[in-house]
Amino acid sequence: MDSSEPEPRWRPAPRTVFSQQFAALFDAAGNPTLRRVAAAAEARMRATRAAGQKGGASIQRISDWKAGRNVPARFESLLPVFLTLVDEARKSSKPVPPALLDLQEWRRLWTASNEWDLTVGS
Repeated sequence: MDSSEPEPRWRPAPRTVFSQQFAALFDAAGNPTLRRVAAAAEARMRATRAAGQKGGASIQRISDWKAGRNVPARFESLLPVFLTLVDEARKSSKPVPPALLDLQEWRRLWTASNEWDLTVGS
């Protein structure tokens, strides 16, 4: 390899980036308990969903997202959890990186993670 060429940079998998950002959002929100986040997200979903529609994200599912074991299968299941954490982060006195509060950025992270999972699983 020519020494003038830059070394290839290793980039983490999109799922890893998603889980790192999700953990950072938890931190920005003051690290609320998974139980509290799941309950608040469920209440948020209950207020907006139609009768017979499936429930929200479980404590285990949120834990898996945070640990990078899974990403949400549907963005709609992430949304009430995201909104709950953003509300908590905004109440915090510490500065929060704008990307953690940006819904479009979360949609991009989620899409990249799901597309990556499809290509790796093929």
